[in-house]
Amino acid sequence: VVGGGIAGISAAVGLAERGVRVTLIEAESSLGGRVRSWPVDVPTRGADASGAPDDRATMSRGFHAFFRQYYNLRALLRRVDPSLECLRPVADYPLRHADGTQDSFTQIATRPPLNFLSFVARSPSFGLRDLT
Repeated sequence: VVGGGIAGISAAVGLAERGVRVTLIEAESSLGGRVRSWPVDVPTRGADASGAPDDRATMSRGFHAFFRQYYNLRALLRRVDPSLECLRPVADYPLRHADGTQDSFTQIATRPPLNFLSFVARSPSFGLRDLT
C-alpha cells in the first residue's frame, strides 16, 4: 500500500485483517499523511551566537482533532489500538473565527445525525440556512 495517511492505513489494516501480507510504504518519517505533525526549530531574535534557534514548535499540515463524532475513524484506530491510547484527550478544540466567535465541539451528540444537528444548533457561524 502506497501512502501512510488515513486512507492508506485503512487499506492496509483491512487487507491485513483478511490475511493479506501488507507492506505500507510512506515517503515521510512518520505516518499520518495530512494529519501528521512534526517538531520544528523556530528562528527567533533570541538565537544564540551559533545561530541555533532557542524555541521549538509543532508544524502541522491540517486538522489534528479526532472528535468522538468521527466514529468511523475511531473504529479504524481501535482495530490497531483497542483502548485508543494513541489519542490524547483535550477539553475542547474550538474553531475561532475572525469576528471573535467560536464553534465548540463539547457537549454535542456523538451519533449521526444528532451530532450534526446539535452542532448546527449551537454554532454561531453555521446556521440552518447553511444546510442547503
